[in-house]
Amino acid sequence: MSNATPTWQNTTLNDYLYTDGNIPAGWEDFFNDAKTKSAIAEISKGLTEALSKTATLDPPLHKVFKAFELSPLDKTKAVIVGQDPAPEPGLAQGISFSIPSSKNTKHVPSIQRILLEAQNEGINVDIYDGNLTPWAEEGVLLLNETLTISCTEESCTPDSNLQYWTPFLPLLIDFLNAYNKPLVYILWGEKAQQNKPLIKGSNHKVLTGGHPSPKADGKYFFCGRYFLNANDFLKENGVAEIDWTLSDKPKKDYGAWGWGWDSKEEKSYEQEKCTGSDR
Repeated sequence: MSNATPTWQNTTLNDYLYTDGNIPAGWEDFFNDAKTKSAIAEISKGLTEALSKTATLDPPLHKVFKAFELSPLDKTKAVIVGQDPAPEPGLAQGISFSIPSSKNTKHVPSIQRILLEAQNEGINVDIYDGNLTPWAEEGVLLLNETLTISCTEESCTPDSNLQYWTPFLPLLIDFLNAYNKPLVYILWGEKAQQNKPLIKGSNHKVLTGGHPSPKADGKYFFCGRYFLNANDFLKENGVAEIDWTLSDKPKKDYGAWGWGWDSKEEKSYEQEKCTGSDR
């Protein structure tokens, strides 16, 4: 194996996983399944084609399966499904809805709105810090419909790689259907919810809500009690609850709100108080 750092320019996705031996620990049964290996081979070919038309792909090759590395199968308690990696070059971390702490969440409002909803539920977060690594380490598998996105030096194109990754998530869900521990799925938005019929098994729970994007009506996303409901289900089934805490700063209680987005000021604002919230 070459000592060169694996990049999109010198290694294929298929070689990175199987030739170079980078299957995430704990997920060997999934990635070595014949159907998965066949799908990865085709995805890899598609991404090679995509690279012929763009400068690069995000996230970096070694971070594509970061969500799996941080949340091994035997530690996984919840699955949150997003759509695309962060659309600004250099932000994608291989964990859905997560960006580096150095980048203010006001530039990725979907992430900020997720943190505002967590705050609604009494969870201690910093709404300007979108690093969700602690959630992944708690057993939250943070995935997107597509694990890569085509980027130039200036911008990334949403949905640009979705056609290649279409088989991947259904294969994973089918694999997890046989998972013998209680598992919570959180599906935000219509695209994520298209996966709901694929989720089988009485030991799994599905929570749904609107998309956190400010382009979507917040009344379908906010006050959903996703995080608390997930923990209620896990507790009822004898599984340790997820610690959703993301900040050690003094907790602020903002009540339960639907939040709007001021594009000019690039920040959220209190739009409407939730009604009927059981936070």
